[in-house]
Amino acid sequence: MATGTLPTKVSDVSDTHAEDDSCSDVDDVKLSLEETLSSFKTFGSFATLGKVPGDISTGLSIPGIGRIAFPLIDYQAKQIIEVCHKAPFGKGSETIVDENVRKTWELNPDDFELLNPL
Repeated sequence: MATGTLPTKVSDVSDTHAEDDSCSDVDDVKLSLEETLSSFKTFGSFATLGKVPGDISTGLSIPGIGRIAFPLIDYQAKQIIEVCHKAPFGKGSETIVDENVRKTWELNPDDFELLNPL
């Protein structure tokens, strides 16, 4: 492995470099990983990524639709769009709707309920 490159698999970082006293490749990888991880900005004590089996109750409920499943189901996405309005944006002192700039929908706070508040 060349100095400064990240390994492609975990076994590349194992103790297979024991015969090389300098272990510079492993040290470079550890330093690069530490620098990368410390650059992440988070708003909590931890973060994670992965798939969760099954559905999760988000606690999001919309009158006329009910609880919203997660991951979002196609037919519920269509139901949500029906009760939303196109999201405007600010352009100088104006608030406008232009789908060439922002093609998204939004709900007002009074249009939904969080059943599992923190």
